Amino acid sequence: MRTIIVAVLVGVSVASVAADELRVTSAGAVEPGLVRLIEQFKRSSRHTVQVEFGTGPQLTARLESGQIGDVLIAPAAVMDQAVTARKVNSSTRTPVGRVGVGIVVRRGAAARQQTESGEQDHRECAAAGHGRAVMGGPS
Repeated sequence: MRTIIVAVLVGVSVASVAADELRVTSAGAVEPGLVRLIEQFKRSSRHTVQVEFGTGPQLTARLESGQIGDVLIAPAAVMDQAVTARKVNSSTRTPVGRVGVGIVVRRGAAARQQTESGEQDHRECAAAGHGRAVMGGPS
């Protein structure tokens, strides 16, 4: 992922050599790594980088209001909306990572068979390959 993001930043930099500032709009999930990459990029390119992080819905709202930067790093659903709305150049779309979520239950732990909402037991959902499981209790 690091190599691809650096390549995108360098590619944008080369494509817009006259630009003093590169504007990046990004999902917050990649913030820790992206901040370090941007610092390296700024040192090596002498460009400044303005980055705004947000959630998927925040990124969508920014795009809809016309706040489009030079680089967008966003979840697939946000990218799909941006491409459909013709807010971005679809030929430059490059997947750079994937977020996975998992769940396990300690061996021997008692697990509820069904929640108040009627959802399947989380073990049954996981075994069936369902995309989500709802568990009761405080979060």
